[in-house]
Amino acid sequence: MKSLFIKSICLLIFSSILFVSCAKDNPEPEAEPVTPAAPVNKGKFTYSVDGNAVITADSSVYYPKFTTIYSYKAGLQNTTEMRLSDLTVGTYTIKSSLGNELIYETNGQTFNASSGVVNITSNTGSRLTGDFNCAFTGVAVKSISGQFTDIRYR
Repeated sequence: MKSLFIKSICLLIFSSILFVSCAKDNPEPEAEPVTPAAPVNKGKFTYSVDGNAVITADSSVYYPKFTTIYSYKAGLQNTTEMRLSDLTVGTYTIKSSLGNELIYETNGQTFNASSGVVNITSNTGSRLTGDFNCAFTGVAVKSISGQFTDIRYR
């Protein structure tokens, strides 16, 4: 009888362990669907040298701290840099004595505009829009003109 009692207790303990260890797992919560982010508007900077085909810059930004607008094409091989006295809406005459310069660099050669204008038509504080038309004298490049739309600050 004692043996039957011990067997019953062992069977009861074994059954309890088996029952507890086979408990149903809680399912993992499903991940929330991710909404894709809207593409970032990097703005647009286009220009033409000597009236030739329009070139679209790979990247363009403006630096409020330095009052400079900068564009890049093919890395640093082709750059346009406009150093202005201010970046508020208005017309800026290209003349170094006024603090307004346009520098175009291509294939390792640097060209400084001798005259022209840069018009800023919109400045939202985070985006800049405008156009430019400048001339060069005594160098291979004669003119550069273009526009920039919603370029970002950096």
